[in-house]
Amino acid sequence: MSVEQAQTGRDLYAAQVINIHQTAPQAASPSPLHQLPPNPLDHGFVGREADLEKLRKLNPEGGAVLTGLRGMGGIGKTALGLVLAHEWAARFPDAQLFLDGRGTQPNPPSGADLIAQVIQAFHPTDKPPEGEAALKSMYRDLLHGKRVLLFLDNALDAAQAIPLIPPAGCGLIVTSRRSIMLGNRAPYAVDRLPDPEAIALLREYHPALSDAEAAELVKLCAGLPLALRLAGAHLGLEAAERPAGPDVKGFLQRFRASPLGTLDADAEGAALTTITESLRLSEDQLPEAERTSWRRLGVFTASFDARAAEAIVGANVTMLGHFVRRSLLECEGTDRFKLHDLAADYARGRLEPEALEALRLTHAEHYTVVGRQADALYLKGEVVSGLALFDRERAQIEAAYGWLVGRTDEGAAKRLIALVGAVVYTSNLRFHPHQCIAWLESQLRAARLCQDRRGEGNALGNLGNAHAALGDARKAIGYYEQRMVIAREIGDRRGEGNALGNLGNAHADLGDARKAIEYHEQALVVSREIGDRHGEGQDLGNLGNAHDALGDARKAIEYYEQQLVITREIGDRRGEGNALWNSALAYDSLGNRAEAITRATAALTIFEAIESPYAARVRAALAKWREEGGAG
Repeated sequence: MSVEQAQTGRDLYAAQVINIHQTAPQAASPSPLHQLPPNPLDHGFVGREADLEKLRKLNPEGGAVLTGLRGMGGIGKTALGLVLAHEWAARFPDAQLFLDGRGTQPNPPSGADLIAQVIQAFHPTDKPPEGEAALKSMYRDLLHGKRVLLFLDNALDAAQAIPLIPPAGCGLIVTSRRSIMLGNRAPYAVDRLPDPEAIALLREYHPALSDAEAAELVKLCAGLPLALRLAGAHLGLEAAERPAGPDVKGFLQRFRASPLGTLDADAEGAALTTITESLRLSEDQLPEAERTSWRRLGVFTASFDARAAEAIVGANVTMLGHFVRRSLLECEGTDRFKLHDLAADYARGRLEPEALEALRLTHAEHYTVVGRQADALYLKGEVVSGLALFDRERAQIEAAYGWLVGRTDEGAAKRLIALVGAVVYTSNLRFHPHQCIAWLESQLRAARLCQDRRGEGNALGNLGNAHAALGDARKAIGYYEQRMVIAREIGDRRGEGNALGNLGNAHADLGDARKAIEYHEQALVVSREIGDRHGEGQDLGNLGNAHDALGDARKAIEYYEQQLVITREIGDRRGEGNALWNSALAYDSLGNRAEAITRATAALTIFEAIESPYAARVRAALAKWREEGGAG
């Protein structure tokens, strides 16, 4: 079913005008306000005492916290930043939010996208406001007077990070491979580990290392924590597996065999090459079947769960645990995993191009299924659960889109059509309208490439909805009219009904209620002809809204009553709540406050049960009516 059908009537209008400032958080859906990953101090973090002391002086107790950490991949910026974040967490009791800038991945989020994520952490069921200026204003209003710590990891550039600078009393920690000025503060350069600390890190894994062996390993690893951990893990595991202890001499000989600086001509120094060599040496210790699966994990550009690893790569939980033990994979929380970005680059580079392309297609298919599951939860009324699933996998969904949108072959185009269609409901609440439009425009191009007229019609209808959400009803009408032409051409009666209903809504937005009624009456005929009870209920509700706009509340109530019968018959709880709420408003306009309160109370019960964002609006209206002396 296309989203355009579900977005007709006052339901869509309400979704567009919800004011997040006026929507109170609900106990049934608490915001995830404490997001810091585990403290590295609890997981083998060693050294960095000099860095920590300098950063503490830059951010004294009671002062503003504003810290940028820069350095190459694998240098340990994130770990250092997280140690600080956990140390300072008590200073920011209202929230500690972790944001992924994805600066080394395709299609990283903009500063506005990240601001929207912060807003959504406090208001998880609300759609972000439209426009960058509105987002920034709400962001500062939301954080004003609060003590919130933001951690932006792997930032792309200053344009992405600077919009996140919070008001006084809050804090921001940024890690990036680039130099970023935060206000007037230069970034703090995270350099290689000092030799004594690097040796201490290696001996965490293999205490029996001699001074000479440890010194040579530190030199070969260029003091990079990732390389040191990988080398140390190899020795520690080999010590557990070989009664005589690890073959350190042989390990050092293999390490020296590949000259530094030659593996990656674009690397700025030997450190990156050392990481690549360490990865190769660690990978070589895997059994061949596991080695192949580990390389295939390179298809993931963000964290993933075990279900995705098995479905896409063929790596089961036991295998993932083995990779974690060998420091070839990182745990995130209790049920997710992540390759370090350099390890992922390396792993992808070890795959044949054809094999990587096939994996990406499988990846897109898997996350299309996940997207459909999120949308299905949303449509069932489980809004919070649907959005939570979308949020968990958003980075993977966007990564799949980023690869598919760059392709021109029909196979990728078909998968792009499916992917965009799979998340059309949840993405509408999570994406900025301009991002929705970009995705739908790419879906439209793909449908035309495949000569998929049904897909083309759906994309046109959803583009109309997106422009309607931006307040451009005339542009929306143009898309709806194209959608209706295609629907009639291919005999898609349901699509025709959707287009008619949305044309009615668009004309209602333009203030032409009589024209809206003409379209809604045509849509109602189609819904009844094809036996679409859900669509019939929406058409009746839309007719009620249009007559209400003409000032005929009694006629509106007649339509709402018919809608109520259908929604209860088919179990459409959201539609039932809308019919009750709209009829409550109509009764109130007739001066029947008692009936208005009765119906609004019933609507509120439904909206709270399905965790609808409309609950706050109904609750506020009830409080106002009762305060004004309405009968209960």
